[in-house]
Amino acid sequence: YAYITDGEFHMSQLARVDESLWASAVAPEGVLEWWFAPDGAKVAAGQRLAEEQIEGACHEVVAPAAGELRMLAFAGAVLDPGSVIGRVIPS
Repeated sequence: YAYITDGEFHMSQLARVDESLWASAVAPEGVLEWWFAPDGAKVAAGQRLAEEQIEGACHEVVAPAAGELRMLAFAGAVLDPGSVIGRVIPS
């Protein structure tokens, strides 16, 4: 996502569900179980952001970069492979 603040152009990094998690899954979707960081939190690159469940197995979604977390999906949301659940705005 691109955005402009104070006249400056910025790119945010997307936090998305890894499509490879469905490689052996029979179920076509997963569920966003919960967030480990609140909306607007400052996060570090690689920090765990959320947990998703696919066919009973839990998987973590980590921050793709350091910055401010903006949630785009809420706990309980149904997820498809590659779903974008949030973005991290570099700080």
